[in-house]
Amino acid sequence: MKKHKKLFIPSGDVARTAYVNHLIDMAPGTSDTFSGQTFNRTLANPGPGFPNYPDAVFAKNGTSTSIDLGAGLYSYLFAKYDGPNAGSEVWYVGSLSGVITIPGFGLAGQNYGLSGWTLFGPGGGNAPDGGATAALLGLGLVGLAGLRAKFGRN
Repeated sequence: MKKHKKLFIPSGDVARTAYVNHLIDMAPGTSDTFSGQTFNRTLANPGPGFPNYPDAVFAKNGTSTSIDLGAGLYSYLFAKYDGPNAGSEVWYVGSLSGVITIPGFGLAGQNYGLSGWTLFGPGGGNAPDGGATAALLGLGLVGLAGLRAKFGRN
């Protein structure tokens, strides 16, 4: 009988803040590792654009696929999918407001359910108009930032 090694992937408020701040400091189209995680940064560069993204500041957590952004209070949305089995996605939501819906299952090609999300401020700023930002969000925005850990199976 094989034993499966279960890896612990920190995902508390402090760890999520560190992940998002690392990701927003990466140049578009790059990949690297940080804190034991693999990060993949898309080429999308909405909002104030790289390297001018403001640091992420923890605001609040939730678990629903519907998220009330209020009146542009937040800059980033971090969504974690299925504990240690999948990974996370991060979107820039700086000029969005109101209620948005995120995928219940994330990470393209995988069927892992949403574990929870975190919103980060500061919000607003120099972002594209609401229609352009909403379209970018629908396409994955800055997200699809894999934050995927490589798992060894023993």
